[in-house]
Amino acid sequence: MMAVDVRLDDMRLGKPRLLFQLADARPNFDVTNDGRFLMTIYSTQTITHLNLVQNWFQELERLAPTDK
Repeated sequence: MMAVDVRLDDMRLGKPRLLFQLADARPNFDVTNDGRFLMTIYSTQTITHLNLVQNWFQELERLAPTDK
């Protein structure tokens, strides 16, 4: 999974970087209506950690409001 920084003031994109790598796994992911990013991973490896990102939609709304 890759990530890229976005600058909204001049609409520039940063260089893509590896967010995380899933060896021997097939991720399924989606973004929910309330802005959560959800992923399920089916793997034969033991999972040793969990990455939870909360409230990213509120930060996006603060940086790029949709109000007219």
